[in-house]
This record gives sequence, C-alpha cells and structure tokens, in this order.
Amino acid sequence: MYKINWLAWDKESFAKAKKENKPILLDISAVWCYWCHRLDEDTYDNEEVIKFINNNFIPIRVDTDKRPDINTRYNLGGWPTTAILDIEGEIISGAMYLSPYQMLSFLENALSIYKESNKKIQTEFIQQKFENKDLNKIKEDIFNEIKINYDPYFGGFGSDQKFPFHNILEFLLELKDSEAKEILIKTLTNMAAGEIFDKEEYGFYRYATQQNWSKPHYEKLLDDNSRLISTYLLAYKLTNIEKFKETAQKTIAFILSNFLDKEKSYFYSSQDADEEYYKLPLKARQKLKKPNIDKILFLDFNCYAINSFLLASEMLNNEEYEGIALNALNFLLKNLINNEGVLHFYDTSPSQSYLLKNHLLLITSLLNTNQEKYIKKAEEIMQLTITNFFNKDVFYDIKESDDNLGYLKIRKIDPEQNSLAIKVLINLYKKTNKKEYFELAQKTISSVKEFIDPHSLFSSSFAESIMLYKNLDYLK
Repeated sequence: MYKINWLAWDKESFAKAKKENKPILLDISAVWCYWCHRLDEDTYDNEEVIKFINNNFIPIRVDTDKRPDINTRYNLGGWPTTAILDIEGEIISGAMYLSPYQMLSFLENALSIYKESNKKIQTEFIQQKFENKDLNKIKEDIFNEIKINYDPYFGGFGSDQKFPFHNILEFLLELKDSEAKEILIKTLTNMAAGEIFDKEEYGFYRYATQQNWSKPHYEKLLDDNSRLISTYLLAYKLTNIEKFKETAQKTIAFILSNFLDKEKSYFYSSQDADEEYYKLPLKARQKLKKPNIDKILFLDFNCYAINSFLLASEMLNNEEYEGIALNALNFLLKNLINNEGVLHFYDTSPSQSYLLKNHLLLITSLLNTNQEKYIKKAEEIMQLTITNFFNKDVFYDIKESDDNLGYLKIRKIDPEQNSLAIKVLINLYKKTNKKEYFELAQKTISSVKEFIDPHSLFSSSFAESIMLYKNLDYLK
C-alpha cells in the first residue's frame, strides 16, 4: 500500500515545490485530535487520494502543538486544517475534514486554480487596528462583551458548543465584581457538574459540543486541566464553595495519575479522544487499554502545570505539590534553555524553535516560586526576551530569521501574548522594584492597545493586564 510522502516544513520542502512547480498541501493536525485520526484513516489511506497527492502536490504535515507559530498563521478554523499553498506559502484554498471523494474534488479544484493563476494570491497576513484611547473604557467594553455572550442558563459563553475560555475566567476572578462573581460561579459549577468533566477518572475534556456542557470531545489536554486547577482554586478562595476545591483536587489527581513522568519529573501533554472508552464506568474502563498519552514535553503546557501545582501547594498546604513543580521547573531550566533563548519542546532532544509565549510563561513560573535564585533567572530570561522579540515598543511572537518561510516571514503582534508580557513585566517590577520593568510595561500597553478589539471576548487577557497595571502602588 502506498503512503503519502509527508515532508517537514523546511527550506528543502519549499525548494522542492519551486523546482517541481507544484502547490503545497499543508496538513495541520494534533496527536489528540479525533478528526485528524479520522482523516488519516478515511482519506489519507485511500489509494486514489494518495496517488493524486503524491503526483501533484508537495505534502507537508505540521503538528499544531510542535509548531503553534505555523498553526496561528495557517489554521482555517480548527483541526485538521487542510491548506493549499503556492510555492511562496500563500494560501490558495483550504478545508478541514474531507471524505476521500470530497478530498479529490477539493484537490482538483485547488490544482486548477494554481495552474490557471500566474499572479500571486493576495492573502497577506494583515493585523486590524482599533481606535482605543482610554484604558478604563477598553476594560468596560470587554466586560460588557462578556456579559452579552454569557449563557445565564448553563453558564459559559455562547449558545452552542462550550469551551472553558481560560482568559475570560481569569479576568472574572481579578474583577471581584458581584456580577462577574455570579457569572464565574454559574460557569464553574455547571462545568464541574457537566459531562465535560470526567466523573470516573477525573479531568476535563477539551470542550463540550452542547450548550449544557454535555456530549464532549473526549481529548484531555495538560494545559486545559492545569489552568482549570488554578481557576477552581482561586474561585474557592474567592467564594469558599467547597465543590470548587474538590474539583481542583480531582483534577490534580488526574494529572498525577496520567501526565506526570515520575522518572524525568516533567508532565506529558495530552490524552487521545476515545468515546467508547470514556462512556464506560470505571470498572469497565479498567479492563481496557487507556487512550494513548502523548509523552512529549511542551514547555508552555509544563509551565501551566508548574503554576497550578505551586498554587495548590500554597492553598492546600501540601509540600509535595511544590516539590513536583520545582522538579519540573528544574528540568526545563536544564534542558530547554540555551544562549539564544527558550526552546519549545523536548522529545528525544530539544526543539530549536524560539517563541515569545514560552519565554513569558517560563518567567511566570520562575516568579511564582517566590525564591530569589529563580527570580534572578527570570530576569536573565527577560533580557533574552527583549532582545529576541521586542521592537518599537511592542513584542512580536517569533524571532526574526532568514529561515522563516511563508507567512512566518511576517512577525505577528499578538494581543494576547503582549497582554501576558505586560503581566510578566508588572510582576517583575513588583518582585524586584526595578523601574525599567514598569516603564517597559507602560510602553507595551500604549503600543498594543491599538490592536485590541474591545468588542471581542478574546481581549479579556488585555483587560486583566490593565487591572494589574492600574493597581500598582507606583501609580497611586
């Protein structure tokens, strides 16, 4: 049986596309993604599809967790993403899951467009700007947007499928407003009671397909569960609702049982969706093989886990959790930093991609230890971050490099990552009392606010960073 000749996203693959004058078929998938597995089994194993792709395209496969920089530029609405690119990396056409016959029709049409068009397809990566002036007004507009989209019946946001939108929940926690508190309590209560939470082995699934948090997609991710541990613990501190503490403890138990590499001390990244397995009661599950766990270490996911275990250690008075967090942190410091910066993942060896988000999250974890030696290390990494990603009073998501291909030639000003940078700089200022961090945060706020959509739920991270900035004693 023939197979598709999948290639890597690199200069050699792009050179091959130019030499053979063939469009690129870019497949963005994930180890944990149910429909990605279905696409492989239903479509990419079909002999006609295989032959057509191998004869007419340069097929490139990218793992979304390993290459979030590519995913953020080429994802067309979810996973799997099937994007057809010209030889320069411009998008010609795109789709998601396709059956074999749908795929053949889609590919024939894309090939026809590629052959008939001599001009460059203009789908340049452009960032929208907004007329934002007053920081308080931005925060109010974002909170109003959250209230408009809030589901008063089941909690959460929207009236269709439900995700645990972490940035929104974290912003609501910081607001400490009575209306925000009501939204938070309703959402967290119904999430914990809904089918999105596994009542047998614990842990949260990635999202629910129904408004009432039922019929979930069954993959479980380390970052989702880690961030929800922190959210539930902080909500317990705010409300004293025992169920929130219990949910956090059960989620910790899930991570310790499934995601902690006890020998190397770091955390695994995800567990596959398996609807038949997860619908069974615990005793029936125990007779079966568990869904596959992806054992690759992703630095960003591990930082979320470290943060949640440090918080759990403090709030639940459990020294073991602090030890687990520090062991994982020390592994990252030993294996995923070099003279150029912070690396993204560790499989048999560390990757060589440098992303802004990883630098910021590692600094966050270092600061959360409240230990002098780690705070000093955080300052060292902050200097690398400024060198690699800061330009004209704003942070860019990737390093500038001659090796960047396609849309990666255009560095992105990501509002969410800049919001995280503001929080990191403010916390560095609070830990060290060095005015330079405050001034850098101030410059970043002034520059990035024009990229913030005040009528988007997904701007809540910036609203949170504004609150941290406004609450600084320095301004009072």
